[in-house]
Amino acid sequence: MSARQICWLMVLMLAACSHAPEIRYYTLSAEPVAKPIAASVNGRWVVDAVAIPDLLDRPQIVLHSGANRVDVLDDDRWAAPVADMIQRVVAANLSSRLGSQAVSDPGLPSSGAARGIGISILELTAGHDEQCVLDASWEIARTNSGEINRSAAHRGHYIAATHGTGPTQIVATMSHLLGAFADDIAETLLNDK
Repeated sequence: MSARQICWLMVLMLAACSHAPEIRYYTLSAEPVAKPIAASVNGRWVVDAVAIPDLLDRPQIVLHSGANRVDVLDDDRWAAPVADMIQRVVAANLSSRLGSQAVSDPGLPSSGAARGIGISILELTAGHDEQCVLDASWEIARTNSGEINRSAAHRGHYIAATHGTGPTQIVATMSHLLGAFADDIAETLLNDK
């Protein structure tokens, strides 16, 4: 290979590297209180680690594009692990609905007196059809004479329009659905005596 060919090859390689796509990062956020709760709950609560499907457990945002097909958005990524973001957002939503003293921050060690809320996300999807779906269940841990018993599982199914197929609209809609989910958990905690 001649020196001239090597020079052109290097110029082409540099040009190719300069056009690398920009990676954008997104995060879920807490939602303002949709329905304020005046009553108080008994005890202090902590949101346990959140179980999520393997499809969500990746840095890239995933869109459903058919019954058996997904599109992985390589340039649009989550800023943190999805399960951790869901745990923090649900805890923040519950804190704003039940009072800051009712819910422990997931980043802080909880006292032995805190009761747990177990969450399993069965589906958190968005698609090119401009629909976002959250299907999730939760359980409340009760402590009876040193033993932990879980209540019956509760389940919620939420659907909302994304008003677009861009990642910004999708992540905002997912945050909105997590707010509605927290509303239902808060109602369960208020009725749990």
